Amino acid sequence: MTRLFTLILARALVFALIVAPCVYAKFGTSVRGAAVAPARTQSTRDTAGGELRNAASRGDLAEVERMLKTGADVNAKTRAA
Repeated sequence: MTRLFTLILARALVFALIVAPCVYAKFGTSVRGAAVAPARTQSTRDTAGGELRNAASRGDLAEVERMLKTGADVNAKTRAA
């Protein structure tokens, strides 16, 4: 039992002293932070859809009609509004 505990402890020390610093040096951050994708930027299409959805939720039908005539994007969220 003591031998098993020593083996587990030795592996934990190897990881803590060798593997973890190498991973940190390679990614420049923690392993968890390295897997995070960058934030998605809004396209003009998303912005037009959002403006149309906002106008529809306000009940501004004239603005909705104007935006649809000028070709604003109508996506699923906009149709739901």
